[in-house]
Amino acid sequence: MPLWILMSLSCVILSGISEAADLDSKGAQMKEQTVMGWIERAVLIPWGVEVKVKLDSGAKTSSLHAESIERFEKEGKAWVRFIIPIEEEEGEKVKQIPVERPLIRNVKIKRHHGNSQRRPVVSLKFCLNGKIHETQFSLVDRSQLNYPVLLGRRFLKNVAIIDPSKTFLANEGQDACLLKYAPDKTSDKKAQTLQD
Repeated sequence: MPLWILMSLSCVILSGISEAADLDSKGAQMKEQTVMGWIERAVLIPWGVEVKVKLDSGAKTSSLHAESIERFEKEGKAWVRFIIPIEEEEGEKVKQIPVERPLIRNVKIKRHHGNSQRRPVVSLKFCLNGKIHETQFSLVDRSQLNYPVLLGRRFLKNVAIIDPSKTFLANEGQDACLLKYAPDKTSDKKAQTLQD
């Protein structure tokens, strides 16, 4: 067989291998993932506040620290009303953000010590590494934990690869997100809590 045919076949085989590397086990095209540390910063939208988030591949569902969680009906549909407490600079002042969102579903969480817990799940937007994301969060009191937000596998699987030895790797575009969504200091505080 002539050498040029062998070389052409080699190129075809190698290009097929590199294309296959971009597919997952089911043959679907994989999304580009960013390497992130186990702790990152995110900006909650539309409130423009920055929070520390823990990336946790051991948790399936993401969770958000919320207080005064109350279920109610709005136009015949299930909704949830809650407060997001935000610590400002070194944990001194706490800003309270009242939020209302449609109830997406309820999730039953198995706890290490104690019974299972039924939590409401809502969808929220946030900016991470300069990109806008929307995911489902279970609402829970995380006041005894170090980080108010936990991002679980459902969110992480197409977005991030975690480097457990690092923190704060995903800073690209965070300043732009803070500027874009920063609350207007001159406006009425209630206007900041309106839904987007």
